[in-house]
Amino acid sequence: MQSNGPQVNPGFPFAGVYLKRYEANLGRMPEVRAWRNREFDGGRPSGLKDYFGAHGFCCHCHGVGLAMNEDGMGYKAVGWDRDTQLFEKCDFCGGTGQLIKKPTMTSAIELHDSECLRIEHDADGNGAVILDAYVHRSAGVPGLTPGEGGEQTVRITIESMVVSGEMGPLPATIASGSLTCGGSQVDDLLPLPSEYAGDQSMTLVLRDDARTISVAGKNMSIRPEGEFRFIEMFDPR
Repeated sequence: MQSNGPQVNPGFPFAGVYLKRYEANLGRMPEVRAWRNREFDGGRPSGLKDYFGAHGFCCHCHGVGLAMNEDGMGYKAVGWDRDTQLFEKCDFCGGTGQLIKKPTMTSAIELHDSECLRIEHDADGNGAVILDAYVHRSAGVPGLTPGEGGEQTVRITIESMVVSGEMGPLPATIASGSLTCGGSQVDDLLPLPSEYAGDQSMTLVLRDDARTISVAGKNMSIRPEGEFRFIEMFDPR
């Protein structure tokens, strides 16, 4: 726990050198406003936390404007002790002020709220399910620990694929889904990328009319395609 000393005006978050750093950060506001306007016009999330996430900064300390280590990042306000505001190192970024570097992050598809774009077959009987997937990325367990969420095209390829159920028109939003492999069932969150040997089956319940599609086969591969499109920071707490 750190203190920035007595406040000249209790309730104002910075005093002395921290106020100077805060004022320096305000110099970026035209840049922030321009970015937010472009994202808003494009129909994408455009809050201040979205700006920091899209530019690689930790929104858990940056997003509230309370950054106070040597580089002006990485600490967050946690309360007051009379006329002294208390800060502590941000537990999300470890005091770096930066998002965890992408190579250290793991990903998972959340089938719920993903979209099934199409189902393909080839002449050899193999096939693929193409999703516009909601993807969690985290340095911990994707979807269960803090991280970021976004959209990405995902191709699920299956050998000797058999499709049953009521396919109906696609694309369609997925309400729930599961993967069964070797007698074990995984609900909703599927590691990305991942490989499964042997026999598998995947069930998708589509939201609009509760249609159920079952896809069975063997030797399943789940792979991303294209770029990850950042939407939001995710914190289940």
